[in-house]
Amino acid sequence: MKNSARSGGKIALAVVIVFLVIILAVTVGIKLHVGNSPSPADTPVQEPQLTPEEEALKAEQEKEAQEKLLQQQKTEREAEYKDTLLSWAVSPACDGGHSHVMGLLTDGTVITAGLDNFGQLHTEDWSGITAISSGAWHCVGLKSDGTVVAVGNNQYGQCEVSVWTDIVSISAFADTTVGVKSDGTVVSIGKDTNHSGAATGQHEVSGWTDIKQAAAGQFHTLGLKNDGTVVAAGQNHYGQCDVEGWTDVIQVAAGYDYSLALKSDGTVLAAGYNECGQCNVEDWTDIVAIYAGFQHSLGLKADGTVVAAGWNDRGELNVGDWNNIVALGVGPYFTAGFKADGTILYTGSQEDGMNAMEAWQGISLPKVSPEIIAEFQELK
Repeated sequence: MKNSARSGGKIALAVVIVFLVIILAVTVGIKLHVGNSPSPADTPVQEPQLTPEEEALKAEQEKEAQEKLLQQQKTEREAEYKDTLLSWAVSPACDGGHSHVMGLLTDGTVITAGLDNFGQLHTEDWSGITAISSGAWHCVGLKSDGTVVAVGNNQYGQCEVSVWTDIVSISAFADTTVGVKSDGTVVSIGKDTNHSGAATGQHEVSGWTDIKQAAAGQFHTLGLKNDGTVVAAGQNHYGQCDVEGWTDVIQVAAGYDYSLALKSDGTVLAAGYNECGQCNVEDWTDIVAIYAGFQHSLGLKADGTVVAAGWNDRGELNVGDWNNIVALGVGPYFTAGFKADGTILYTGSQEDGMNAMEAWQGISLPKVSPEIIAEFQELK
């Protein structure tokens, strides 16, 4: 009896164990099944089938979006290209006077050529120069620390700029030197009378504010304000100071009794003395930078060609076949063109050795990649 009871207990225990094992196996199987079943997030979403017409429309929309993006990128590259060429013209690395020329090298030093009758070529100890400008017989350099140096004729104090500080741009012409400060005010020094001895008022710029660029002329000075308008001070015998209606201007230039202004649309305005046709710029288009000599005007076009108007007594205007130009150097009686590869073209006065600049190397040119230049210039 005892053995039978024991056997029955063992059988019951075995049944319970088997039952528990079966339940455990079923539970694990269910979990495994649930774990391996794809969740709704893993289930691929079936996109609706498009009709041929819808497929064509989608492809056209994608093409238009890509073309719009490419055009936007090109527009941005073009704007950067034009701004670079304009910035060089505002703070040039080449300028000239009555019988001399000066160039800014990439290492911040200055090279000169021509007549040295007033010591205007003595720039050999200059360093850290970021921009240059030249009067009739004096040379001016802007240093990276905002100070200014000058050499040459100082009969009217035009070289007394050693006390100037915080200067961001300079302009010299004839017997005048002008500087724009970082706060938008302007300082000016030099001759204050005309050939007849009458006061010109050219240096009455102390009240100017919000100025981004200034341009000195023979007896007048222009100031470009941040809002694109222009102010003027000085002699106005020929209307060279009649600029109060000018708007949307991005650069100004001044010559002998005349004024030029470049508008954002690439056209050019002019006012003042026009006996030599230097103000005949109304048909100029696609201009990216302007330059004024004594009585001749230059415009650099976006395609790398150059237009000119005015006095051509010494061949200053012989630029019709120039191309691939990225910058111009202009003096009273000459025009120089700089190609992106550093080649220098020269036309104008052959006196006093100014044309020696054709052999210069290392001039600080606008920083534009060859690819960008090739994109916007008609390479020839």
